[in-house]
Amino acid sequence: MWDNHCAMHRRDAFDPTTRRLMHRTQIKGGKPFFDPATLAA
Repeated sequence: MWDNHCAMHRRDAFDPTTRRLMHRTQIKGGKPFFDPATLAA
């Protein structure tokens, strides 16, 4: 899983005569959550 606000996008070449199927998933919420206490020492 990644934050799409910071991801770089690229795609490989595809055959323009074939059908492409794309899915979109959206996680509910606003701001990312980070808890430094969960980091391993």
